[in-house]
Amino acid sequence: MSNAQHLFEHQGQARLSACYSILKAVLECQAHVSRFIVSRSESTRPLVELLEQGSLRELFRRHQLVHHVVDDAGRAATLARWEAREGRRVVALLTG
Repeated sequence: MSNAQHLFEHQGQARLSACYSILKAVLECQAHVSRFIVSRSESTRPLVELLEQGSLRELFRRHQLVHHVVDDAGRAATLARWEAREGRRVVALLTG
């Protein structure tokens, strides 16, 4: 079973890569995260590639999750702050 299929499961055990683990945590967070912001870097490249897969679009829609990938950690932090001020629950992954 591929890692992507584990994102759709609600129970059970699986061994996931770091990028899938991060995304699964955001999707299953009890605080209902509605914004996921990632700064683009070499260390986040696998996660960015995962987020850009069209096959996950329906999963994001179902969870009402909007993701943003930005080139600069400072810009990502500013965007996260704006989203939080609007009352949205945000997870920001900042690198660099």
